[in-house]
Amino acid sequence: LTAAQTRRLVSGTAGLIAVTVLWPGVTRGAFVAGGPDPYGYVSQASLWLTGIPRMALPQVGVLPDGVPLEALVPLGYRLGTNGASLVPAYSPGFPMQMALMERLGPQDSMFFVLPVLAAVAVWATYLLGTMLAGRAAGMIAALFLATSPAFDIQLTHMPMSDIPAMAWWTVALVLLPRSSRISALLAGAAVGAAILTRPNLAPLTLVLGAFLVWDVTANRVARAVAIQRVLLFGIGSVSACLTVAYLNNYWYGSPLASGYEPLADLYGRDYFWPNVTDYMRRLLDSQGPLVFVAAAGPAFLWRNRANRRDTVGQRSILVACTAFAIGVYLCYAFYVPLDTWWTLRFLFPAFPVAFVFLGVALLNLPASLPAPARWLSVLVLVGTTVAHAVAFGHANAVSDSTPERRYATAGRYIAQRMPERAVFFSMLHAGSARYYSGRLTVRYDLIPPQLIERTIVHFQQQGFVPFLLLDDGERGHFVDRFTGATSLAALDWQPVATLDGVAIYDVTAK
Repeated sequence: LTAAQTRRLVSGTAGLIAVTVLWPGVTRGAFVAGGPDPYGYVSQASLWLTGIPRMALPQVGVLPDGVPLEALVPLGYRLGTNGASLVPAYSPGFPMQMALMERLGPQDSMFFVLPVLAAVAVWATYLLGTMLAGRAAGMIAALFLATSPAFDIQLTHMPMSDIPAMAWWTVALVLLPRSSRISALLAGAAVGAAILTRPNLAPLTLVLGAFLVWDVTANRVARAVAIQRVLLFGIGSVSACLTVAYLNNYWYGSPLASGYEPLADLYGRDYFWPNVTDYMRRLLDSQGPLVFVAAAGPAFLWRNRANRRDTVGQRSILVACTAFAIGVYLCYAFYVPLDTWWTLRFLFPAFPVAFVFLGVALLNLPASLPAPARWLSVLVLVGTTVAHAVAFGHANAVSDSTPERRYATAGRYIAQRMPERAVFFSMLHAGSARYYSGRLTVRYDLIPPQLIERTIVHFQQQGFVPFLLLDDGERGHFVDRFTGATSLAALDWQPVATLDGVAIYDVTAK
């Protein structure tokens, strides 16, 4: 093959990988407002279609003393500062993008945002690798991302903001080194979208901004253009920060507040070492032992660039990407540890850079071998890494989103079969049942155990018919919470419906 043919082959393969990612996202994706996070994003997207999201608190009379108003607030929302409204708990960027897609496309087109941005992330990873180390490294990195179990489970199981945040940050990294003014403006817009999607990662803007500022000091010939690039970059990133501050003040009463718990409850020095071991173990389990070879990638790139006598500007983008990946980790190094392997999703913005470094390392490790043996070794190393990831993904059913659809199944059943004045005591389904059926839901986990029966009586007096709506996964929690406080804890009567692991109990039939 000629050099031009090789370039076309590699680029075409990378494009095929990106398109291949789009297909399972569209055909296998759980396009439902299921679970706390997906419900929070999908319902917020629907609210953005009519204005800045805010919902009135359900009018159910004065709750019994000791029962907080938060019991009327489903997961994904929180009580507004006025005490009479519900406001989103999750960041606005992803729902805004979903709302825009819904406005421009047919019904439920909002769900296509995730697979489209997943494909963008894979293609941008290829471009990033090509920029840093050549097309082969870019294609290998794109393949690693497309087959990553953490990536695939997010792609098919739940509409959440992790993949969109990765896509926007990677697009910004790709645009950053280009010398034109428009590239700086677009990079700033991509960073703005990333900040709106995940505001806690806003400090990463300093890494990209520092690269542009360094370009001002190093570029003596076209310093005026370099300064303009800094200013153009700031338009999108600063605008996003101001938008987040405005919405935080509107929803939570302060520009520096958020919909999550107080920072002191989410971050702590004691979390650092547990996170180090947890993330390393999860990377090892899901990606295989070769993933840690990525740590050698920057050294190989620096050596190769030094041998080629690359310019300071070319080496500075390597420094910026390395600092960016480290910065992503530091944003979560002190975050409260979580117990699921796919919490690797927090590190998604660093995945493209890390996989590029991994590709570089695997290409350079057998560099001393003769050409045929070298490329055979690379194929074996890459194939082993991909095979491990695919096997782990298969073992953990990353492409089977069937269980997630139970939220929509239960919600639609309620809409069709249950009384208009039904009230459902639930936790996991408190948001999805309300979204699909319009029925009232109450968070049982926020009701003091000794007040559960009084609360049920209160809703009966308000004209509601009470039901329990329990997922198989939360039955044990319900039983443990209310044993000794009410006979309902036994769950020893026949449910009126059992739907894909979701049970509906008529409280009046007990």
